[in-house]
Amino acid sequence: MFLDKVLVSTILTCLSLSLPVYDDIKYREIPDSHWIPSIIACAVFWVWYLNSRVIVITSTLFLLYLLVYIVTTGLMLAFYLILPRWGYLGSADSIGFLVVSVLNPAVLVIPSIEFVISVPLAIFLLSSVIMICKVFTHNILYNLRRIKDFKELTKDMSLRRRLCLFLMGRILAPEEYVKDKFSFPLYIPDKMNRLFVKVNWEPFEKEPVTTHVIVSSGEPYLLYLLVGGQSGLKSCDSAIAPSRSCHPTPVPQSTNHQSSIHAISRQFLERKFRHRHGRFWCRNIYF
Repeated sequence: MFLDKVLVSTILTCLSLSLPVYDDIKYREIPDSHWIPSIIACAVFWVWYLNSRVIVITSTLFLLYLLVYIVTTGLMLAFYLILPRWGYLGSADSIGFLVVSVLNPAVLVIPSIEFVISVPLAIFLLSSVIMICKVFTHNILYNLRRIKDFKELTKDMSLRRRLCLFLMGRILAPEEYVKDKFSFPLYIPDKMNRLFVKVNWEPFEKEPVTTHVIVSSGEPYLLYLLVGGQSGLKSCDSAIAPSRSCHPTPVPQSTNHQSSIHAISRQFLERKFRHRHGRFWCRNIYF
């Protein structure tokens, strides 16, 4: 029975990251043993994937896709491995991105602008944008309710510094600061004044304070990587309807239901690049 690669990849990604995401939301720490389902999911996916098709490397477009995937995904993995060493990213986030990369060996093609990007990189960008928008919106709305306290606390700072703290942090009273479970202090009068936190090295324990403080929330990034990135990106492949003036040509399949990369390439690049009004806005192409 033929199974769609996008569907299989999405299901296995959700199953493999569900337990780590739960731990990340509740504890912000993930035991090593909870990554075992992810390892099993990656192994199952590649056993099924390699047995579901025969890859014929005779197309220049296929080699281009493969090169884009290897280079961009490799750079992102290096980025995810370096940041935890500097303390600016949790180790679990790096493992989560590695799982997403292994389960999504594909590129995202946008024919209308002749743009190709690896799916793992696109997921990273989309999930990061969603997380930043959520954090900024929450902080702005929270600080607006206590704008007088915020102005009084930051009255000696420059406008640029105040704006950064307004977007990246939220003001808390002393009793709220001690009770706030997952946050890092950004500004404590006469003690601390920073914008970035080394989340991989700094514990959540807090010392009592006597004045208002500004803190940064420790966000469960794996949640955004799973929900925001996966659901948003997969919708590009399945939910974009064809235009009324065009009717998509079905991709030819062999008798054993193995899709050809050449047919996909011809349909979504050679024709679409010649005719700028393509039938689809974007498409995931699996190797």
